[in-house]
Amino acid sequence: MLRITAELIPGGVGVPRVLGVCEIANTGQGTASRGQYRYRLFGKSDHLIAEGTIQNFPRKRLLAWDLLKRVLIHARGTAAEADSVGSRWVTQ
Repeated sequence: MLRITAELIPGGVGVPRVLGVCEIANTGQGTASRGQYRYRLFGKSDHLIAEGTIQNFPRKRLLAWDLLKRVLIHARGTAAEADSVGSRWVTQ
């Protein structure tokens, strides 16, 4: 599993404050070259913001940063749908 933590460090030297966490886990459903991953995004106080699945990810060709980018784009697309009905948080 990958865990990416976004922290705010006041003035670059202060005590870090966690803004959010992204967890990405391999589902075991992919192939040797194409992965399937489940993700969850958390905000403050471990509040679930979004969750979903990334399928057919070319894990041999791309980096973990590319996987994170796809997760964020996928989650934002879901958030945009929720924004249209006035919801701030997204859960699929």
